[in-house]
Amino acid sequence: ENATREPALTLLQFQQLLVGDWNSAVCPVKVAQDADSLGQPLMDYWVSSSHNSYLDGDQLASTSSADMYRRLLLLGCRCIEIDCVNARLTFESPAARIS
Repeated sequence: ENATREPALTLLQFQQLLVGDWNSAVCPVKVAQDADSLGQPLMDYWVSSSHNSYLDGDQLASTSSADMYRRLLLLGCRCIEIDCVNARLTFESPAARIS
């Protein structure tokens, strides 16, 4: 009930949460020991991934396109979600889900 009246976090609090030292994606001890290894482009350290990879725009209003997989791979995406759907089933019941 209370959650619907006001947000749990302000925008500033959310931003601080994302960039705070205690929310680091790397171990500060290992970074301090091997600081010279951090000279590569960011894409060498983070896995670029996609969700709803087949969509060419907005999740609710866009169309699906197999070409989006090609585009993502050319952009360097390393993790692509693929939903294989039996045409007789609804999208909510995928035949296979590969991530």
